[in-house]
Amino acid sequence: MKERLQRVQKTIGEAPNTTRRAMNNFIIAVGACVEPLTKFAIQIAEKIGPVNVDVGNTSCQIPYAPDYIQKVEKRGTIGKKRKTVKC
Repeated sequence: MKERLQRVQKTIGEAPNTTRRAMNNFIIAVGACVEPLTKFAIQIAEKIGPVNVDVGNTSCQIPYAPDYIQKVEKRGTIGKKRKTVKC
């Protein structure tokens, strides 16, 4: 997964809108779910900076990955799975 994070870092700038959003979500997911890669995901996200995605005329926002991962870390749920699914 380290290689994929590095690939995201290299290619996120020229990717289309939906792909940039998915790449940002991938960084957050790896940082929040794979405990050994949390610090590396935060470093990659800080190098990338805020991800700009055109979401049209909506109130949608793209989360800043380092802040989001650190929020999960403070909550103490890095690498923990949910036992139930909420729909």
